[in-house]
Amino acid sequence: MTWVTWRIYRVQWAIALALLAASALNRAHVAASAVTVAAGAALLALLVVAAVGMLVRAPLRRVPENAIKFVVGSMLLSFGTLWTMEALATAAVWWNGDLSLIPLLGIYLGGGLLIAQWMRVTSKKAVEVQ
Repeated sequence: MTWVTWRIYRVQWAIALALLAASALNRAHVAASAVTVAAGAALLALLVVAAVGMLVRAPLRRVPENAIKFVVGSMLLSFGTLWTMEALATAAVWWNGDLSLIPLLGIYLGGGLLIAQWMRVTSKKAVEVQ
């Protein structure tokens, strides 16, 4: 198991624990208002994300900034596509609900990589022609 895989598992466990704690917080405060529960869950999520950020800070420094931007942009595009299509139609549009994010992300990542490769090839040809 590589250090990247180990860090990913840590992040996944941290997210799962945050969701579990938010669920427990929700059950413990059934009588409380929804705003109080949401604020507590948001604070807990903030603390978990800050802790995970401190853990993965050093390994992420070795990842190129443009690669992170490319992946985050593709993820945002995938979520935006899913939510837009759900708003325009019904949830029945997607073959398996939120799991549709996986092929959408693959399509956007693959398409972006293909376009980047095509642009590299065409720019080299343009330089050779001049």
